[in-house]
Amino acid sequence: MDKAAKQREKEYRSYVEKKVEEFNANGKVTVAVFCDAFFPSVDGVVMVIDNVARRIADRCNVVVFVPGHNGETVKRDYVVVGVRSRYFKGINYDAVSFFNLGSFYRRIIKKLKVDVIHAHSPFMMGLAALKLHKKTGAPFVMTFHSQYKKDIYKETKSRLLTAIGLKLVMHSFNSSTEVWTMHEMSAATVREYGYKGKIEFMPNATDYVYPADADKRAENLREKYGVKESEKLFSFVGRLVSQKNIFFIAEVLGNLKRRGLPFKMMFIGDGPDRKELEKRIAAAGVSNECIMIGRVSDKDILEDYYIATDLLLFPSKYDVSSIIQIEAAAMKTPCAFVEDSVTSCTVTADVDGLILPEDVEKFASGVYDLVTDENRLLKMGEKAHENIYVTWEDVVDKTCRRYIELAGSGKVKK
Repeated sequence: MDKAAKQREKEYRSYVEKKVEEFNANGKVTVAVFCDAFFPSVDGVVMVIDNVARRIADRCNVVVFVPGHNGETVKRDYVVVGVRSRYFKGINYDAVSFFNLGSFYRRIIKKLKVDVIHAHSPFMMGLAALKLHKKTGAPFVMTFHSQYKKDIYKETKSRLLTAIGLKLVMHSFNSSTEVWTMHEMSAATVREYGYKGKIEFMPNATDYVYPADADKRAENLREKYGVKESEKLFSFVGRLVSQKNIFFIAEVLGNLKRRGLPFKMMFIGDGPDRKELEKRIAAAGVSNECIMIGRVSDKDILEDYYIATDLLLFPSKYDVSSIIQIEAAAMKTPCAFVEDSVTSCTVTADVDGLILPEDVEKFASGVYDLVTDENRLLKMGEKAHENIYVTWEDVVDKTCRRYIELAGSGKVKK
C-alpha cells in the first residue's frame, strides 16, 4: 500500500470510529454484518449485503466487517470495516485469518455496542461473528447461501474429509439464533446438513426496473458486439468456476451449432476456470460464437446485457439461490436451468423458464425449441417478469423488522 493509500485508510478509520460513537448513542438497533467476500470481488452474496445495507442504513446502524483489499478498506454508502487480509490474484479473492483480523478490527469490536450479529459465511468471518455472539449474547443470524457439501467435496475428493468439513461448517449454523435462507428448497438443504433450528425466509431481489428504451438499448448492445438480427443471443452471468456447470454450457453450444442455429453466446464474469472454459469452447467448435465479456461491475451496463439477451443459460446445480435469474426477469429475459437444481425451484417449467435434463442433447433440444418459437420466447419473458421479479424494497422492510424484533429479544447491550 502506497503513502496516499495509507493516508486514505487512516482518515477513513478515524471516520469509522466517530460513526461508532454516534451509533452507540443514537438509540437505533445496531447490526454487525460479517462476510468472507466483498468488493472488488462481486458475487451474489456481496450484492445481497450491499443492497440490504444501503437500504436499511437510515433505519438501523449497520457495520459491515469484511476483508480489506490490498490493505485498504473498500468504501460504500454505509460503514465498512476492512479486516486484515491477503489478496490472491489468481482467484481474485481476499482471504482472512481468523487468528489475526487486525488491531483496528479489535478496537472497533471492543467499542461497538451490538444488538444483532449477522454472518453471510460460516468460514473465518463467520467464526469471528460466532465469537462475538458468545461474548455479547446478541442474537446471531446465519444466512445459508451455498451448497457447502459440494464445495468441500470438490476441493477434497474425500467423503470423510467432506463429512468433517461439513460438521465444522454446521457448527456456526447450529450455534445461531436462527438461519435465513431464500426458499423451501434451500431450507431443505440446510436441514439435510443437520440444522434443526429456526428458519426465516428472506428472498433475494433486485433494484432493476424495466426501462422504456429497452428495445433501443438491446439493439445498441447487439450492434456493439456484431450480433446479427438473425442470431439468437445467449448469456451466462456469474463467476467462471466449474461448480456452475459452465463446461456443460460449452457442450450444449456445440450441439446447437450442429443443429444449424445461428447464435452468439456471452460469458459475463471471470474466475479461475476461464482458461479451461475457453479450451472447452474451442473443443466444441464454437469459439467464433462465444464472446468473453469479463467481469461487469457497473449495474447499468450489466442491465444492457440482460436486456439484449434472448435466453440466459444457468445450468448450475451449485447455487442455492441466484440473484441472476431475478435480474434477468426484471429485463423480461427467461432462464434455462437443469433439473434437480435448487435455483430452478422458483420457476414454473415452460411458463416462466426452462427446466431441462442435465443431458447435452436434451438440454440443447429444449433450448432450440424455445428460441426458434418467437411468440413462446416472448411470452416466457413476460411471465418471468410477472412471476420472478422481486424488488429490494419488498425484501428490506421485512429484513429491518426482523432485526428490530431480534434486538428486542436479545440481551442488553454490553
